Amino acid sequence: KELGEPSHATALDYLINKYNWSKDESSINIYAGSNENAHLSNFAIRPFTINVETPTGELTKTFQSVEQAFHYYKTIVANRPDIANKIMETTNGGALKSLTSRNNLPMTFEQIKEWDDTSKSVMLNLMYDSFLQNESAARRLLETGSALLTHKRGNVEQDNGRFSEGIMLVREMLQDDNEGEKRLKKKLEESSYTYFEKIINN
Repeated sequence: KELGEPSHATALDYLINKYNWSKDESSINIYAGSNENAHLSNFAIRPFTINVETPTGELTKTFQSVEQAFHYYKTIVANRPDIANKIMETTNGGALKSLTSRNNLPMTFEQIKEWDDTSKSVMLNLMYDSFLQNESAARRLLETGSALLTHKRGNVEQDNGRFSEGIMLVREMLQDDNEGEKRLKKKLEESSYTYFEKIINN
C-alpha cells in the first residue's frame, strides 16, 4: 500500500488531502497532559530496543518511551554522554525536557542545525519502532482506523502538527508493515523534509 501520490510535495500536504480536518467527530485527540489517549503518546511506556550510532561506536539501547529516546538522541548530537546517562534514568517528561534545555545542553551552531535537520525523521523512526515492538500498542493504534489523529491542548494543535503528522504516517506504515519497514531504513542523517518527501513519493 502506497502512502500517497507523487504529486504531494510533503507529508503534511498528503495528510491535509487525505483527511477532512474540519470534522471533529472523526478525530481522536492524543495529549498526555490531559490524559487523552495517553497510551498512544510519546510519553507512554512502550519499551523498545534499537541500535544507536554514537561518536564512540554503535550501542544497543532499550528505551522506555519515545520521549526518552528522542531526548537521548539530542544528547548524542550534542556529544554529551554525561547527560545521555541521566536521560536513561528517567521517563518524566518535565525532567527530560529540562535535561536537554538550552541551559543544560548548550549546542554549537552546527549541532543545532544537525538536530533541526534530523529530529523529525528521528522521531518518526522511534515512534515506528516503539509500536512495532509492542504488539498491543500497535493494535490499539490500528484500531483508530482512518480517524484524524490530533495533538491538541485545548483547541490548539501542538508542535506545529509534527506529532499528529508522524503518528498517522506510522499507522499507515503498520498497516503495511513490510513496506513500512523498508521505508524506515533511511539514514537518520537525512533532513526531515527530504526524508518525508521520500516516504510520500517512493
